[in-house]
Amino acid sequence: MKTRRLTGTEIFAILFLAGSFVFAKPYQVRALNVAPGRIETALKAGEERTYEFLVTNTREEPLIVKVSVRDWSITPEGKVLIEEKEKIPDWIRMDVKELKIEPNVSKKLSFEIALPEKAEGEFRTMFYFQESPEETGQVGLATVIRIGSPVYVAVKGTEKIRGKITNFEILQSTPPAKGNGNIPIKITATFHNYGNVHLRPEITMSIKTKKGKWVKDKEGKLIEITLTKGWPVFPFSDYIIEKEWKNGLKPGKYLAIVNTMFGMLYGKENIISQKREIIFEIK
Repeated sequence: MKTRRLTGTEIFAILFLAGSFVFAKPYQVRALNVAPGRIETALKAGEERTYEFLVTNTREEPLIVKVSVRDWSITPEGKVLIEEKEKIPDWIRMDVKELKIEPNVSKKLSFEIALPEKAEGEFRTMFYFQESPEETGQVGLATVIRIGSPVYVAVKGTEKIRGKITNFEILQSTPPAKGNGNIPIKITATFHNYGNVHLRPEITMSIKTKKGKWVKDKEGKLIEITLTKGWPVFPFSDYIIEKEWKNGLKPGKYLAIVNTMFGMLYGKENIISQKREIIFEIK
């Protein structure tokens, strides 16, 4: 598979909005909207169903939107890799590849998902909606927006929902020159998905002192640090999480309580909760 890594040099900006990837040049007003931002569904092997995206032109002039489908992946560091070549998978049926949309009007793009009879695990791909370059009559490059909306299809009855934190480290950072004596901490964790469907883990961390008291904020509320919530982790992939907590801690020994939850996409009966405790010291 030939892929290219999207960098700031190539596309200038990457925004993650409501599940959609938006690629645009800087200072550009977004004129193309696609809903839903992503499709996450589950079908039985051999089942067929029709889905749709609603594409809206918010410009004051007609807009031509080109539609393509491409494979994609995410590195452990969270970088998006996109297949250069367009390819509609065998399990997707779609006839329309271009939409002409009048000003302030929405159009539906319908497509059919048809899973193979012996399908297992998960199928996924990315729909891209790209404006055609405009002849602006002005000096400079034409404005182009491309929105990527992922599609995930779990095969009912074949899902293997498995994952865990494989590495967890807490280090102290350099304290600010003028501070309250607290030392910031840097948290690094790796979550591994060893199932056959994507997961969106929610990982939080709370802290106890050596005497067993919860660390709280100035208002007396329990501090719960969110490490990740909602980022997709593909099957047999790692997701590396790096978080700096600048509020920090006084020197001393502490106990970190790390709570991980995933599987929420696949029904209450498939939700998995895990708890891990780590002793660490701030000097």
